[in-house]
Amino acid sequence: MKRLLPFLFLPFTLLFVAGCGQRETDVQRATRDGILLISTGAEPRDLDPHVVTGLPEHKVIKSILQGLVSDHPTSSNYVEPGVATHWEHAEGYREWTFFLRDNARWSNGDPVTAEDFLFAFQRILNPLFAAPYASMLYIIDGAEAFHMGELTDFAGVGVHAPDPHTLHFRLTAAAPYFPLMLTHYTYFPVHRPTLERFNAVANRGTGWTRPANFVGNGPFRLTEWLPNQRISVERNPYYWDAENVHLNGIRFFPIEDSQAEYRAFHAGQLHVTNSLPFNRRDRYRASGLAIMQENPYFATSYLGINTNRPHLQSRLVRQALGAALDTGRIIDQVTKNGRPAAGFVPPGIEGYPVRTELFFDPERARRLLAEAGHPNGQGLAEIEIVIPHTDTSRTVAEVVQEMWRRELGVRARVSTKEWQVLLAELDNYNFDVFMLGWIGDYMDPRTFLKIMRTGDGNNRTGFANREFDALIARSDAAETPAERFALLSEAEEILMYEMPIIPMNWTNNLFLLHPDVHGWAPKPLDDVPYKHLRLIASE
Repeated sequence: MKRLLPFLFLPFTLLFVAGCGQRETDVQRATRDGILLISTGAEPRDLDPHVVTGLPEHKVIKSILQGLVSDHPTSSNYVEPGVATHWEHAEGYREWTFFLRDNARWSNGDPVTAEDFLFAFQRILNPLFAAPYASMLYIIDGAEAFHMGELTDFAGVGVHAPDPHTLHFRLTAAAPYFPLMLTHYTYFPVHRPTLERFNAVANRGTGWTRPANFVGNGPFRLTEWLPNQRISVERNPYYWDAENVHLNGIRFFPIEDSQAEYRAFHAGQLHVTNSLPFNRRDRYRASGLAIMQENPYFATSYLGINTNRPHLQSRLVRQALGAALDTGRIIDQVTKNGRPAAGFVPPGIEGYPVRTELFFDPERARRLLAEAGHPNGQGLAEIEIVIPHTDTSRTVAEVVQEMWRRELGVRARVSTKEWQVLLAELDNYNFDVFMLGWIGDYMDPRTFLKIMRTGDGNNRTGFANREFDALIARSDAAETPAERFALLSEAEEILMYEMPIIPMNWTNNLFLLHPDVHGWAPKPLDDVPYKHLRLIASE
C-alpha cells in the first residue's frame, strides 16, 4: 500500500583495515565510496510497480524508476520536474498537458517517450492483470470503466500522446493536486520491449524485474538482488540528470526486526534505519542525540477487520472491539509514538476537519457486544490477529489481546507473519484482524478514504457501503475544495460508524539517521528523493 507499513536481519561482517589495529565499519567505507546503506524494513515482494503496494517496495522502486514529476527535496506539497520539463492545466484543472524532455533515457539507452507512459497505464488498468493499485488512476476519464471492463478500447481513456514528447490527460473532475499524484509509482512508465520479451505485459512474476533483465529510467539502475539479504543499485549513466546525482549507489537491506536494525546501525552497518525500537524511544528523546529523527508523518496505524468473517460481520461487534481499546495507554506504555487516532485521516491537511472524539469506552463496548448477542464474549469465535514480524507489532498485538479479554471476555490469538506471507494472507482474506499502517500517497485525505471503497485493491477488509462509495464519487466531482472536504469528511464518519478498521494512532516517523547523510529533509510522506542526498564523512 504506498503504502502498507510493516514494522531478515542480514548479519554483516565488519571490515578490518589490513596492517593496522583499527577496524573500518561498513558505513565508513560506504560513505567514502558514496554508497547509501538503508533498511527497507522487510523483503520487497516485487519491484513491478503495477503489482506492489508496500513501503519496502516503494523505497527501492523510487530509485530505479521515475514518473513525469519528481519528489521535491524538502516538501511533500510540491513537486519538481521529472521526465516532464513542465506542464499546463486548463478547464479548471480538468485538462493537463505534460511536455517530456528529449534527453530522458532508459537505463539501456533507449529514449523515454509518451508512449511508454500510455503502455504502462494500459497495463495497470488491464482488467485481467488485476493490479491492486489500479484505482489510483481512476481520476483519469474512462480509466475506471476500462478497468471494470465496461470500456474495451483504451483509446477511450482520457490520456493521449499527440507526439512522442507530449502527454495529455482529461480528468473526471478538477484536480489541482494532480501533479502530486504523479509522484506515485503507479504513474511511472515501464520499458515495453523488456516486458514483451519476458511475457510480462499481462502476467506477473515472469522475471523481468531481476537485475539482469530490469530496464528502468530512474537516477539509479538495479544491479543486485539477493533475496532476504540486499538489493543494490548504482548510478544510472543514462539518467537525464545524472550529473546532479550525488550518490554512486544504494544498498537496501530487508531488516524486519527493529532491535536487529538498531544493532546494525550502532555497529556501523547502516546509514538509515526504517524505525526505532519502542523501548529506546524515550531514552533517545531525553538524550537529545541528533541521530534520532522524529518527524511528522501523514500516516495512521490501524487494525483491519475481515468483515466477511461470520463472527465479525456485525457492526456492533466491530464497534465493541474498537471501544474496548485504550489506545492512549498503548502509546504511553508501549509504542511511545504519536497520539491516539480519532479517525482514519491523520492531521496535516489544511481545511479538512480532523476527527477528535476517541473511541475508548469500555462500558459502551460491553453494551454493544451484549446487544450483538455475545455478553461477556459468549459465543463469539476466537479472533486471530495477524501481524508483521516485528517486536513492536508483537507487543502491541498482545496488549490488544489482553484488553479484549479483560474488557469484553473476547478470546484472541496473535499470529506473526513475514511481510510477503502476510500480504498473501491479506490478498486471500485469510485472516480475522490485521495490524498495519497506511501512509498517504500524496497530501490529501482522499488517499486514505479511497482505499475503503467497494472492491478497491487495497481494501483488505471486504467493507462495502454504497453511501460511502457515493460520497467519494461526489467528492471527486466537487466544484470547490470546501465542498470536496465536506463530502470526504461525511464519508469518514460512515467509515468510523461501520468500523471495518479501528484506527490506533497517528504516528510520527521515528528512525535513526547517520550524520554522514546530508539532504534528508523531514517530510510527512517520507518521500525523500535519493538524487539529492550526499554522503560526507563526519568527524
